Amino acid sequence: MFTRYSFLRLFLVFLFLCNLVAVADGAIDIPASVKKVVRPVLCDIYGGFRDIATGVAAVVMVIAGVKWTASENDPGARKAAKDAMIHAIVGLLLLNVIDVVINMAAGIKPGEKAMCEP
Repeated sequence: MFTRYSFLRLFLVFLFLCNLVAVADGAIDIPASVKKVVRPVLCDIYGGFRDIATGVAAVVMVIAGVKWTASENDPGARKAAKDAMIHAIVGLLLLNVIDVVINMAAGIKPGEKAMCEP
């Protein structure tokens, strides 16, 4: 079972990966041949993590919603379900913040095409 610190470690690894994606796009001067190889691989890994995290958050929200409706008069179960929904929403917000951080680190202005978009 994951603990709070396990999720923190996973988030830090995810943030490090995002930083690598931004570096591969030009924050540091590296040869163009390396950029052509590294950037797509890092963007694919980042996109996979993002897709998996979004799917997990959706499943958690559905399960928490079912638990919330199934717990009629049990305040402890209602609070646990509500906390699970809040944590899933915070996770989705962190995903959006990470996207913004990647684009800022790569020097992409708002309104331009994001770095890891297909």
